Amino acid sequence: MISFYERQKRRDDLLAALRQEVGSNATDLPSCRKLVALLEEDRASLEIVRIAERAFAIDPFDVGMRRSALEAYRKTGDKAKVLATLDQLLRLDPTHTLDYQLQRIETLCDLERWAEAKKETIRLLEETPYYWEAQKLLLRLVERDAGSRAGRVSSASSAGTGEPLPGRRK
Repeated sequence: MISFYERQKRRDDLLAALRQEVGSNATDLPSCRKLVALLEEDRASLEIVRIAERAFAIDPFDVGMRRSALEAYRKTGDKAKVLATLDQLLRLDPTHTLDYQLQRIETLCDLERWAEAKKETIRLLEETPYYWEAQKLLLRLVERDAGSRAGRVSSASSAGTGEPLPGRRK
C-alpha cells in the first residue's frame, strides 16, 4: 500500500500507512526514514523524535536519522538530547566534525556551561586556527566573560565600603 500511495501522491494516506507500518513492524527502517522525511515537511518534531528513537533501535549508526533527530530535539528544546546527539554524530560522521563541534559549543552556551564552551572553543581553534565561526564564538564568550566581571566589579565598588578594590587606586 505504501508504494501505491507514493505513486498516487496521496500524502495523507501515505502518512497513515507509514505510521501503521512503523507501529506494527519494529524492523522497518526504510519506512521510518520515509515517515521522518514527511514529518519534517510538516514540522512534527515530537513525532520525529519518537520515530527516530525507534529507528535507532534498528540501526544505531544511521547518520541521516541522527541528523533528523538532532533538528527535532532542537525544535522541542531538549538541549541535553541535542548535546548527546552531537556527541554521537561526532563519532559517526567525521566528515562534518567542525560543524558538529561548533554546534556543540553553541549548545553548551545555551545551557550556560560557559567554562566548558570556552575550553572547547579554544581546543577547536588550536586544531583549526583560521576557522572564523569559532573565532567569532570565542570573542562572544570573552566579551560575555568581561561583561560579567565588569558587573561584579561595579556591584562590589558600589557596596559602600569606600575602600578601593584590590589592584585599584582611589
